[in-house]
Amino acid sequence: MTCKIRKASFCEEGKKWRRLKNRQLLLETGDNVSMTITLPRASLIVMNGLTPVGANHPLHSSLRIMAETSHFLGVQPVLVIKDMEDTPFLAEGLRVVHALDSYSLSEEFNLTCAIPFHEGAVEEAGFLREKLGIQGLTYAQSVCFRDKNKMHEAAAQAGLRVPEARSFSNEAEFVAAVNELGNRVILKPVDGLGSFQTHDMQVNNPAVVYNNSFNSVSERDPKVFRLEAYVPGKQYHVDTVVQGGRVVFQGLGQYINPPLDVIIGKPQGVISRRHNLSLAERNILTQCTKLIAHLGMQNGVTHAEFFITPGGEVVFGEIAARIGGMMLVPFYKKAYGIDLAQAYMAAELLPRYQPEIKDGPELGAEIFIGRATWDNDRLHQAFQNENGNPFADISGVRAAEAFLPPYVWLPSFSPFLGYYLFDASNPQQTAETQRQVRERFLSLMSR
Repeated sequence: MTCKIRKASFCEEGKKWRRLKNRQLLLETGDNVSMTITLPRASLIVMNGLTPVGANHPLHSSLRIMAETSHFLGVQPVLVIKDMEDTPFLAEGLRVVHALDSYSLSEEFNLTCAIPFHEGAVEEAGFLREKLGIQGLTYAQSVCFRDKNKMHEAAAQAGLRVPEARSFSNEAEFVAAVNELGNRVILKPVDGLGSFQTHDMQVNNPAVVYNNSFNSVSERDPKVFRLEAYVPGKQYHVDTVVQGGRVVFQGLGQYINPPLDVIIGKPQGVISRRHNLSLAERNILTQCTKLIAHLGMQNGVTHAEFFITPGGEVVFGEIAARIGGMMLVPFYKKAYGIDLAQAYMAAELLPRYQPEIKDGPELGAEIFIGRATWDNDRLHQAFQNENGNPFADISGVRAAEAFLPPYVWLPSFSPFLGYYLFDASNPQQTAETQRQVRERFLSLMSR
């Protein structure tokens, strides 16, 4: 017998019940008659605060795909949002509950997984797993994907090379950290999200920089910031899908420019690295797999970043228990035929999940970055005037899309307006494609 049922209904009828180990309820009617009730399965998608974005943005699309995948596999998707948060964008059939109300879900459902929808929900998902008896990363394990100090400590324990770093909470500690690490450092919050509040800094006078930039940091504050020694070289990302402790997909890409260079106006994007990998690039994949196992992930996805120094050494940057952001979801779908949002849910719900990966050439993706809020309207108008893609006639362009507002804001406070995908098999042709697209984008923004 399968049905939806809540603990309260038993209390009202005066019946006794107890939970069995296999997520069933044993109902005793009082007449020496009992029946076993199998609870319907549900997957939790933990939001924990995220400003809604336009309906055609990858974040909205990812939520819809997660919900549809869960439904297709016979599992009810439930979105968990903050207690005071308004209901965000929705997907059909997606149930929404506030965090406090989620504690009673185990009385109604067999809760199979708790998926953090974005980086800020990783710890909340770990807490809910422990609170509701859901398998997966514990709260302590989840913290290692958020707290940069613990993350780097774990990476070092796993044998990865990590950059030198120091935490600070006052001027004296900041000055001492710069003196030890060197004048070029990376500043980031210990529990920062993506690249937000992260800066590449040239610090020639530490005391002046501290007093101009960190007035809110005092000796009474916890050590919420850290400085890392600058790592020269190329920067890479690795996106991994894990099922049952096995890596079932891994995609490596090189950033066109370091993500922090968005502040100085350099183009932002990635180029896949799947053919003719160097020894250092292969080492990135090996080290990422090793770290994921060390951190205890059995099912889910990760987005990690590494550096390759001019001397060929691999240095660990960060790892997050989430899908890669910006345009990476449509990028992987085009390059590998894998939808990371679908794969995320499937890896949690299917015991022997193995995605089907298509072969193909190297592919690149670059984002359109606006410098003013009205740029979005201009770009949308251009897409409408050119039958959906004002860049379609440029050789090498595979696809392009502009997003509806509201926007996703980058660390430079510039809106992420959309993206384009391009063939990256031939470096010379790739450079020409990028040049033409960038010039046309600037022309469209100046009209």
